[in-house]
Amino acid sequence: FHPVWLRDNCPAARHPASSQKLVSTAEIPLDVAVREAHIAADGNLHVVWDPDGHRSTYNTTWLRMFASDQDDGMDASRGANSNAHLASAEVHVPSLCYDDLCTG
Repeated sequence: FHPVWLRDNCPAARHPASSQKLVSTAEIPLDVAVREAHIAADGNLHVVWDPDGHRSTYNTTWLRMFASDQDDGMDASRGANSNAHLASAEVHVPSLCYDDLCTG
């Protein structure tokens, strides 16, 4: 998992009743990195983050739902710099003529 995504999805940063995010993604330090990580006896992944020492606990079943075995071109070890490929990505957005849409 990319460190920014994982930190952005920290369960401790969500309201316990509504699950609404309590921290803006923009507030996550760009140099966020995993300082320590381990799977505890309870089966959860426990993470301590650099640079601020924030602690997160992730349910491994929940993590597996978002796991991908495909290479998305993002190298988590490079942190924020791994988004460089996005600037040069070729994006194809489908388009159609409005009149064609209306006439079916």
